[in-house]
Amino acid sequence: MKQRKTRKTSHEIAHRKLLPSQIRQQMDTAIQHHMRGEIQQAMAIYTRVLEDAPDHADALHLSGVAFHNLGHHEQAVEMILQAIRISPKSPMFYYNLGAAYHALSCYNEAVQSYQKALVLNPDYAEVYSNLGNTYHSLGKTEESISALQKAVRLKQDFADAYNNLGAVFNSVGRYDDALACYQKALAADPDCYQSYHNIGDIYREQDRLSEALSCYQKALSICPGHPEVSNNLGIILQMQGDIAGAVRCYEAALQGKPDYAAAHSNMLMALHYDYSGDWDGLFQKHRQWDVQHGAGRQAANQKNTRHPADRIHVGYLSPDFRLHSVAYYIEPVLKSHDPGRFRITCYSDVSCPDEVTLRFKSLGWDWRDVSAFTDDRLFDQIQTDKVDLLVDLAGHTARPRPDHLDRISGYHRAGGHGLPNYRSGGGSSGSERPAACRKTDPASGIFSVLPAFGGCTGSL
Repeated sequence: MKQRKTRKTSHEIAHRKLLPSQIRQQMDTAIQHHMRGEIQQAMAIYTRVLEDAPDHADALHLSGVAFHNLGHHEQAVEMILQAIRISPKSPMFYYNLGAAYHALSCYNEAVQSYQKALVLNPDYAEVYSNLGNTYHSLGKTEESISALQKAVRLKQDFADAYNNLGAVFNSVGRYDDALACYQKALAADPDCYQSYHNIGDIYREQDRLSEALSCYQKALSICPGHPEVSNNLGIILQMQGDIAGAVRCYEAALQGKPDYAAAHSNMLMALHYDYSGDWDGLFQKHRQWDVQHGAGRQAANQKNTRHPADRIHVGYLSPDFRLHSVAYYIEPVLKSHDPGRFRITCYSDVSCPDEVTLRFKSLGWDWRDVSAFTDDRLFDQIQTDKVDLLVDLAGHTARPRPDHLDRISGYHRAGGHGLPNYRSGGGSSGSERPAACRKTDPASGIFSVLPAFGGCTGSL
């Protein structure tokens, strides 16, 4: 009798082991998907390859890159580390590992990864560019500038590196150097919308509002609907008095990025100036902000253990410890605190310090320059300092950190973002500010006032 042949099931056929030539073909196809931004399709093929070749270093590495592209940075680190264990001599593996660590705010680990990549390839311009960005996130300005300058020396048409170098110069007030870098970025890549955006930021800082407006509009013509550019264009329109136009920009920013707390905050502030509807409705809009960005996102906090005899530790966070109207309000408060009863820490979010900043520092309280801190790093610093009462002096105005502050559920906080801000003086145009104070901020003339602590003449 003839033996009957056993037919393979469709499952067995689908999982037939790939030959080496087929693996190469599969990887080529996956990479094409990846380069077109078709991440899920690429990921499916990488996974199929790894089923038959679990030690395929490139498939592991590119799976990690795909996870990084999808925002799953912890999985990215895990996959790329597996690839490095198999193939430890690839500088690109360390380069992408550094990018994943940076996305997780693990900046020291990112620096170590980039340095390992440079040991393997000392002329890797892209690594120097990313290393510069990570140093900037660590607040190491000189190291950041040095790394980015190395990147553009190695690759003279490196638009991204010029743009990043300009951003670092901008952050320390070296505007001419920043503008020169942005112009070089645009010479290398005329469609580098980030450079138009950043030039607009400089013009905004310099009160050159019409020029800033043109730059933001040019950036949006290249990258329509970009949330950050839309938000900043809204700020310019608000400063020019076009509240309706500003609100439309903030709405566009939120359409592209629904969790964009800063744009949502700016929109609330703008509505204070031209709101003809139901004021109870505006109040509810603030409540909605708190639900979306604040109370619903609060993280568990350590509780400070205090002895009744301990001084109360008060932290003041502000981007306006500088020549700004807020400085006139808060300086008498800081001078009046009784050091026997209070310990004070000032968290200065000032990117360009001036003589007023120096005056605040000379008051003798603890001082933290947090202008280069990410929200997570600032959160950790406040936790480490064991602050009892955190006072936010920005609210929904310039350079707020509201989405960060509302994570701090264990602190009593003044200047809550779930409530509308108060405006000082009789007007909203900013005309009550001394001319010398008109060093622009995104919400010129808008002030958030803390509840009175009982007067500034005695000791607080």
